[in-house]
Amino acid sequence: MEADNQSGASASMMAAEVAALLGDLSGQAEVDGRLTPEQLAIIYDRRWFKLFVPKCYGGLELTVPEGVRLEEELAQIDGSLGWTVTLCAGANLFVGYIEQSVAATLFTEPMVCLGGSGHASGKAVVENGGFRVSGTWRYATGAPHLTHFTANCILERHGETWVDEEGNPIIKSFFFAKEDVRVVEDWNTLGLKATASHSFEVDNVWVANTHAFIIAPEQATLAHPIYHYPFLQFAEATLAANTLGMARHFVACTAAQGKAALYDLAETAQQQIMQVKESFYRAVDASWDELLSIGSISPETLLAVSNQSRVLAHVCREQVMALYPHAGLAAADTATEINRVWRDIFTASQHSLLR
Repeated sequence: MEADNQSGASASMMAAEVAALLGDLSGQAEVDGRLTPEQLAIIYDRRWFKLFVPKCYGGLELTVPEGVRLEEELAQIDGSLGWTVTLCAGANLFVGYIEQSVAATLFTEPMVCLGGSGHASGKAVVENGGFRVSGTWRYATGAPHLTHFTANCILERHGETWVDEEGNPIIKSFFFAKEDVRVVEDWNTLGLKATASHSFEVDNVWVANTHAFIIAPEQATLAHPIYHYPFLQFAEATLAANTLGMARHFVACTAAQGKAALYDLAETAQQQIMQVKESFYRAVDASWDELLSIGSISPETLLAVSNQSRVLAHVCREQVMALYPHAGLAAADTATEINRVWRDIFTASQHSLLR
């Protein structure tokens, strides 16, 4: 099969030997239940956890279109690799929403890595210029190597839930040093095993106000456009790109079996995926261009990103499901690469943003 041509920042972003090494290590990472030290060394060296961190803090300062394309490429190498980089780089994006006096200290560290949960399953009681926080959160991707954990909490004051003018609970995001967190090793899923997306707990920890933030363009503390791009569409696009990368990996594994009929089916699947991929990237690129040109993104353009992200994820899964019955027993053997890719895809499919 011929590789597709990508425009601009979508050209290959890593040397072939690096991609091959990362892929060769993915089987061991699954056995270990976490990325290997060799994979992490490459990630730190390439600053992939800092895709969206400013250059002044040692980051790559990529645009949304650049970052999404790189995440697709990583997910095509291995699902757990791409997913972990995507979720951790997405959490490190919070550098643009916290107080910069704190960010300057935190994000200049070369191995800084945030990660956590977006569910508001904790409570934060207003206390002494900060908050007293307790809670349990699930699915902290990359838990073994996180330096800080992020979590959403419902605020309480004077013994009651703090609500806004419309009566809705007020929610804030927090980050905690790993020393204040207890990791609960409960990630036991079908696939994406090396993401090590364990649960974590915080018990009655006092958190300074400087370690609380709100993820919204109007709350950004840095001027770069990336921090004014709505986080919902950012998350939808990055996760859809992961599904795209994994689906392309599955199609390649299917075609590599060398059977003419199977090759033809794989070729058809790739064509279907590539068509929707083009529409997806047009929507992402248009949203970024609109943000740069007028300083905001229209509801219609944001809706297009959301819709194209879901269509992309749906078509990718649909094509993989169509190929699977023809892929032979190798696709059902948990020791094979093609089976690992299949399990990764359908574990990723359970994320609420991709349904």
